[in-house]
Amino acid sequence: MKGVLDAAAGEVIAASRAAEIDLCSRFEAVCVIDCSTVILSAELKVIWQGIGGPPGDSQAGMKIDTRLELKKGQLHLGYFNLKRMKEQDARGEYWISRLQPRTQVYNDKGEGIDLANFLQA
Repeated sequence: MKGVLDAAAGEVIAASRAAEIDLCSRFEAVCVIDCSTVILSAELKVIWQGIGGPPGDSQAGMKIDTRLELKKGQLHLGYFNLKRMKEQDARGEYWISRLQPRTQVYNDKGEGIDLANFLQA
């Protein structure tokens, strides 16, 4: 499996022609990024240690991050990268991402925001 994933990381899958989606036409690229958890047999814990969870969960597992560019149909293995997101922001690019339960959100002055109250207001 490690060999397959290593080989896949160097490959890009692409559609033969761009998708024609009106909503996406004003953007250069539209990406959907997902991370899936794969629980593995405990014998593989030497290669891939578990990813956490309640006691009794498998001692081996991994997360596979993928990025699908909808307009071109390209599929890449990827990962959540704050440096890359900052660079994208500097270029005027946008993204939508869910927040983890304990993520702290700040305003442009560096002050913490109670997001639930902020959104209700």
